[in-house]
Amino acid sequence: MSEKKIGVIMNGVTGRMGTNQHLVRSLLTIRNQGGLVARDGTLIVPEPVLVGRDERKLRALAAAHGVSSWTTDLDAALSDRKNEIYFDSQLTNLRPASILKAIAAGKAIYTEKPTATTLDEAIGLYRAAKAAGVKNGAVQDKLWLPGLLKLRYLIDTGFFGRILSVRGEFGYWVFDGFAQPAQRPSWNYRAEDGGGIILDMYCHWQYVISNLFGDIRSVSVLGATHLPRRVDEKGKTYECTAEDSAYGTFELAGGTVCQFNSSWDVRVRRDDLFTMQVDGTNGSAMAGLRECRIQGEAMTPNQGPVGAVPASRRPGRSVPLGLACRRERRPARRVSDAELEGTPLDRRARARSMTPSKGMLDSIAADEAELVLDRFDEDDAWRLGNLLVEEARRRSASVAIDIRRPGRILFHAALAGATGDNDEWIRRKANVCFRFERSSLAVHVSLALAGLTIEEKSHVSSMEFSAHGGAFPIRVKGAGLVACATVSGLPQEEDHALVVACLRSFAATGN
Repeated sequence: MSEKKIGVIMNGVTGRMGTNQHLVRSLLTIRNQGGLVARDGTLIVPEPVLVGRDERKLRALAAAHGVSSWTTDLDAALSDRKNEIYFDSQLTNLRPASILKAIAAGKAIYTEKPTATTLDEAIGLYRAAKAAGVKNGAVQDKLWLPGLLKLRYLIDTGFFGRILSVRGEFGYWVFDGFAQPAQRPSWNYRAEDGGGIILDMYCHWQYVISNLFGDIRSVSVLGATHLPRRVDEKGKTYECTAEDSAYGTFELAGGTVCQFNSSWDVRVRRDDLFTMQVDGTNGSAMAGLRECRIQGEAMTPNQGPVGAVPASRRPGRSVPLGLACRRERRPARRVSDAELEGTPLDRRARARSMTPSKGMLDSIAADEAELVLDRFDEDDAWRLGNLLVEEARRRSASVAIDIRRPGRILFHAALAGATGDNDEWIRRKANVCFRFERSSLAVHVSLALAGLTIEEKSHVSSMEFSAHGGAFPIRVKGAGLVACATVSGLPQEEDHALVVACLRSFAATGN
């Protein structure tokens, strides 16, 4: 089998989305698995070429993931014939000029959405690619989410009958930066920089609706800027000139009506950041990012007038949908202790059942006294963060990792299997570390020995302060507490141990 290496220019992947979704989970995964076999039997191996404006970020990203080629010179990368594909993940307003350069250089184009900030620019890019005869495409990642693939299966097999309506809910609360650091870059809230949730999300809704439910005949959208001021990455307050929420209605050619709410100002209580309910004449479904639950006509509860349904009647139950829509019921079987011994479940149970003691508290205090650094700045946070990531991967740990100062995140990474819930645990555990200037495990053990909760002892809310292990103070000689390193995803004692082990290795290098 012959092998062909293809250079893939990746412009603007030093950000969170570009690094995780496109570089690590996509291109590097394909490369690490040996490449892809083409129809003629050729093995195609992609070789990423990182391009960006910040030399320091590029160098660090390349070193962290074993990428040998990076540059701040886009023209040089485009002039290299070995680089056959151009991918763009820059700020939207920077995208058109770079894509036009890549088209002129004869590269195949793959780009993040939206392709441009105006319709004229977007159509211009399409026409330029078509005229040049280069292959081109834009990201449509939502179509391949497991939940939507299952929804596609239901549509194709006629489960719904005639589809009447679709309701989509997307979003989460993005902090404004005054009390908690924002989770999204400030440019998202500035129209002049290509920000705004309509521009960001409605390209997603267009291809989701068109591919699953039919052609869109008309659209009406109400955009709103609910939070007029936010704090940027440098701690400066700025005025928001782009909408942070959008409420849209789509009328389809077949008569189906779709309503999609999108917001960065919503505190959600649902299974996923994105859910979509589909109602048809024969059945309904609720799809999330990974799961899809169904309710057929025969399972639909009688929601008549109050008192019309006997209290003894059980309502219809949503059934989890597998790709084959199987509804097998098997009797539960008790798993013996012998079967559990040595398994991850057994190790987690043992860790959770740890017995707090004075000796444990003394051991934690000794670690806190020992691990005091000579200095700690942004570059050090990057090095320590990557050390934590490498060790977590070595342990196959599905964790989120965070290093922050009060009011500012210095490093954040989510490994495969981690969820948004881990980010919330990190926030609350870090709050404990900063408030008490102790590791969160030390606070947990102290409270357990006293027989008190954190609410009883310190009169604070457990919604904001979580006394569970995993957050460890970063101290500098002569300055005291300057930052906090936190891990979430393992049993609390293992979260704590991972941070301590990596901080000790970091300190041993002389930082």
